[in-house]
Amino acid sequence: MAGLPALNALPPRPASPFPGPRPELTSFDDRLASLAAVFPLYDLRNKHSLREFHGLELGLCLMLFILEKMLHYEPCTYEDAEGFVAAVVPRLTGKQISRTEGVQLTQKLLDELTNQGRPFIYEFHSPLDGQDHQIKFRLLEQQPLSLPDRDTVSIRLTETGLDLLFKSREIYRDLQFSVMQLYLDQQIRRGTFEGALQTVNELGVAVTTMEREVEALRDQIRRNVVEAVEAPAYQRLINRMKQQLDRERETFANLISLVRETRRNLASASSGEDERLASVERLDRRLYEVAQRHLDLFNHKLELNLLVEEALLASLRSTLTVRFHLEKEFLAEVLRQNPPGQVLTRVGLLPLLRVRLPRLLGLNTFLGPQALIGRERERPPEAVPEEMDEAARRELEAAEEERQARTVDLLQRCLRLLLEPLTTGSAVHLSRVLAGAALDGWPEEEVRAFVYLVLLLHQAGKIPAYLPWDYVPGGSDLAEFALYQLLQKEPSLAGLGVVTVAAGEGTVTLPYGIEITDLVLRRGDGDAV
Repeated sequence: MAGLPALNALPPRPASPFPGPRPELTSFDDRLASLAAVFPLYDLRNKHSLREFHGLELGLCLMLFILEKMLHYEPCTYEDAEGFVAAVVPRLTGKQISRTEGVQLTQKLLDELTNQGRPFIYEFHSPLDGQDHQIKFRLLEQQPLSLPDRDTVSIRLTETGLDLLFKSREIYRDLQFSVMQLYLDQQIRRGTFEGALQTVNELGVAVTTMEREVEALRDQIRRNVVEAVEAPAYQRLINRMKQQLDRERETFANLISLVRETRRNLASASSGEDERLASVERLDRRLYEVAQRHLDLFNHKLELNLLVEEALLASLRSTLTVRFHLEKEFLAEVLRQNPPGQVLTRVGLLPLLRVRLPRLLGLNTFLGPQALIGRERERPPEAVPEEMDEAARRELEAAEEERQARTVDLLQRCLRLLLEPLTTGSAVHLSRVLAGAALDGWPEEEVRAFVYLVLLLHQAGKIPAYLPWDYVPGGSDLAEFALYQLLQKEPSLAGLGVVTVAAGEGTVTLPYGIEITDLVLRRGDGDAV
């Protein structure tokens, strides 16, 4: 074009301003290559011969058809593609096409998706070395196919085409975590420990993302539990937690075992492996941290379920206890519409004045004062007792004392179950505490109370199992009161000292399908098991 200098007359590009490598750009070339796979599909939008047939949409439909054939181990022939295109075009354009048009359209579409038999080539300028690079790939490949009645052409998706369709599914986001774990396994086995450490950091980012999703759902549930529960994001997250957390936890356990086995092998090898051994040790520490945070997602799942249950009960309770002032609400709505005087008199005033009382059920009945409010307003003052009858008060106090006694007894049973194993050992896992059907026969509400107490202890991080300690009787914390009484009754438990509560590896399944993290309880002077 006029006015533009020739390419060879352009000044050379300046050298890269980065004096050294940038870690955040390490995977730039690979990521751009992954994005480039969608360019040929997007280019179909600008093809004049495909514009009226919605080229982008039609091209993606054809690739999905080929994928379906491949999933069933069936060859996708050229004739199959023609029949599919002829069937899909009316859905996109609203009009039928002839057989000749279908053949021509299929030929044009395949020419574009295969680049007429040549690989797609895209150039880009890399910020890593300041040089031009090429991306070369194919979306489809065609091969001769001999059938009993004819010779034809078979069409298949290449690895790049399969990867593109796989990433376009919503499930890819849910499976991405598992894919990264498998990739990490391969890196560890190949000995690329620095790359494995980067993958572990990416897994940590994924765990953080899930934690933020849970926190956002908590806020939505607190604002409007019904809308939050019906939202697709809630259903997707809950289904992901139900279906994949167990598998991901097992994979983490296998990865940790693999890393520690690799570390032992390097430690027992000859000298010269010090740098690799240090890399494996860093990888081991970081992987364990991420795995522990991943285990906390089990607690988040349980807390989310409890929050939904509590929010639904609170919403139902609020709905049943709210009283509506029909007169004010009705009049406010009528006046807000600013009706003419005649309409205001007929609709807003006459029903409230009750000029002619209805003989049968009518509108005035609905617009009159609520019966409950009327009874409260018309009740004479002497009918409202100023204070509760002494016998009723004593009965109420006795019932409350009995309820608190049952609660304290249940809490002491739970605490005794957790602390007694520590009298013979320095540490114990929750799974070992509950072994041997310890909770069998407990009602569901008692099991849920046990789970809630365990969560509270995990959040507190420690149990003061010693005497004396500063306890002020009469507080509202029944768990603290139950622990204090239990320590006074059983001196063996009072000698445990400060018992720490931390998350361990794995989960524990309780009766009634409840699942929580396998916690570890340790005495203050004990070592880990």
